[in-house]
Amino acid sequence: MRYSAYLVCTSLVLALAACGGGNGDPPVMEMPAIEDLREVAGQATILRVSARHRVYLGRDGAMPDAPLADWSSIREYQCERTECTGHDETYILADATLNREYIEVTRFEAEAGDDFTTFSMTGRYIPGEEYAPGAIVISSDNLSTWGLWGEHGAAVIHTVGGPIEGIQDGFHYYIEGNSAYGFAFGSASGSNPTGMGSATWRGAAHGIRLGVWEHIEGTATLAIPDLSVPALNAVIELEGGSVIGDSDSWTDMTLTDGTFLVGVPAVNRITGAFMGPDHEEVYGAFDTDTYVGVFGATADE
Repeated sequence: MRYSAYLVCTSLVLALAACGGGNGDPPVMEMPAIEDLREVAGQATILRVSARHRVYLGRDGAMPDAPLADWSSIREYQCERTECTGHDETYILADATLNREYIEVTRFEAEAGDDFTTFSMTGRYIPGEEYAPGAIVISSDNLSTWGLWGEHGAAVIHTVGGPIEGIQDGFHYYIEGNSAYGFAFGSASGSNPTGMGSATWRGAAHGIRLGVWEHIEGTATLAIPDLSVPALNAVIELEGGSVIGDSDSWTDMTLTDGTFLVGVPAVNRITGAFMGPDHEEVYGAFDTDTYVGVFGATADE
């Protein structure tokens, strides 16, 4: 497996502190790696997942006339270290970080910022490997992933696109389709933010535009106008000025133990959780009629 990453030192002070001394020695680059993301995943105590799928299945390489499946799903899990209610957490987090024995990560690039490390990676199902009982991959090169991680959590969006060709129990199949998955996970605060006055968290968003299945970046702003009242407002804005979701339903969202979940899947669903012992970060996923995506934000100082 091959990994690559980069970190740009943005000032002489940072260069001396993070990339080496000023004594003429070659700078030592601190390079964010996929293992850093997987370490965050391994410490997760809460998980949110949004997904949308459109899949076509044909026999012997032939394409069908209609989709085998075309559906939207939101899966919500309350997770402990090794398992989630209704599913295995380790399995889901392996999906989020492409940490599978039958997946090869072909490219990984990351850049550390003040609040988050942002990254992108691509991968493929390895021909000849078994990815489900009795299912052997013949060919595939179609995994693309983007996201960010911080000190206490991460948000990851990825697409899986056809074609995928394989054999399962002697049946030769051909899948042409797309899926978009959004994962948000981390070390849950487990309580609502409290205090006097208001609080705001700002950060980034990543979305997949459904139908064309393209990746779009944007911003996320979450605010509690009155910390004595556990009600949260969220605004997700993607490139081009598109505000995602329903402004009415994403206002005054009820917080329960530092988590929130409102809206209808494939219409205006948003879900997330505060991470860190002092609610320093918040991560989540959304699923609307146009996008599946994720976001991460840190508290204003």
